[in-house]
Amino acid sequence: MFVLEQVNKSFEDQACIRDLDLSVPAGTTTVLIGPSGCGKSTLLKLMLGLLYPDRGSVRFDDQAVQPDNARALRQRMGCAPSPTSPPMRWTVIPPSCPAGSVNG
Repeated sequence: MFVLEQVNKSFEDQACIRDLDLSVPAGTTTVLIGPSGCGKSTLLKLMLGLLYPDRGSVRFDDQAVQPDNARALRQRMGCAPSPTSPPMRWTVIPPSCPAGSVNG
């Protein structure tokens, strides 16, 4: 299980992730969808211990993800990055959009 609490990450003066709280239960599949530049890759890098938050905490199986244990924790994680370009035309229906009202 991943638990992120009050996570903040900035690059220079640009805030990328602010006050994020997120729980991902063990054994589930989670998909991050969003426009380019919204912080998806940064979030994954924080979860995998490839980056560290400026503030807040990232935990995996009740252990804080830190430089001294990130590599060992990564060996117990699964991550499948998407291809850089989808093999076909995809349409994503936003959750606030009723089914059938999107023209593709």
